[in-house]
Amino acid sequence: MLQRHNVSQELTGDAARFAGQGAGAGAEKSRPGSEPRQLSSRLLGRNDFHLIQSLGGSMSSDVQGHLNLVNASGFLFQIKVEQEINDTSSTHRKSVLAHEHRWVNSETGDEGFIDLIVSAGTNGKLIVECKRVREAEWVFLVPERERENQYARILWTRKLNGNRQVASWDEFVFEPSSLNSEFCIVRGHGENQRPMLERISTTLLHSVEAIAVEELTYERSIGRTGLRFYFPVIVTTASILACRYKSEEIDLVSGELQSGTFKEIPFIRFTKSLPSALGSSVIPGDISGAARESRRTIFVVNASHLVPFLSGRWEFRVPAWGDDWPWDNPRWSIDQ
Repeated sequence: MLQRHNVSQELTGDAARFAGQGAGAGAEKSRPGSEPRQLSSRLLGRNDFHLIQSLGGSMSSDVQGHLNLVNASGFLFQIKVEQEINDTSSTHRKSVLAHEHRWVNSETGDEGFIDLIVSAGTNGKLIVECKRVREAEWVFLVPERERENQYARILWTRKLNGNRQVASWDEFVFEPSSLNSEFCIVRGHGENQRPMLERISTTLLHSVEAIAVEELTYERSIGRTGLRFYFPVIVTTASILACRYKSEEIDLVSGELQSGTFKEIPFIRFTKSLPSALGSSVIPGDISGAARESRRTIFVVNASHLVPFLSGRWEFRVPAWGDDWPWDNPRWSIDQ
């Protein structure tokens, strides 16, 4: 059973199982020995013309009504994102492995469907949530002095020995580079509402953990090390804007920004403390450390920039001198 209070998770045996997974369309045919029926112009009087107009208008209205119903859902966007990924796979070397994959958290009872699971190299997966919004802008606050970086806190898993398994959120450095933000403003959401992106991200993180634990139950290991990596991604039709600000420009009395610069960007790392069942490899020694280790990264991508995003190198940088890979932590020693 996954313990929410654990700082990190080593999964053993059956602990914390997650369960998968128009008029005239058909003309009358002539019978043998009979003449084809002719429609005489004298049969089309004024009343008949109005009747045909009425029937045609009604059918057109019905079709449009059905189209409006279909277009009101987000499924079409999800279908198109899947097609775009597969049609451009020769460019970015990624493909859709599954769609509408059901996940269940047996501890909390949370469940849902993962929109898309996309391959990312030999042992990586993008867990993709497709979010279609109409004429929307998502504005992310970014300090003026902050530059693009390659840091992200993602989930990794590994089979150790016997029934010992580990799943942990840790910080890695890898391309593609982007800005990073922990605040997103969406028009129409007030102070008394739970921020939309935080709500979507929390559900996405739960689904990422569910698929990670599900894959640990499979017999087959991936690669020589048995490592797997999971990248949470939100693909949206919303425009993504970075608001570059100076804290000195925020008025203390009104709490408002006096001036700032806005720039549309293709994607961004959304990193902040978000609820999840699994922890990190590091046991924090104080509240600052606990806050740092509870941070999770979600990649938020504008749909029109999806292919360039996927075409990034997606390569990990070797830890700086003196640092180790998270799986080299003595807690996860294979010899234990």
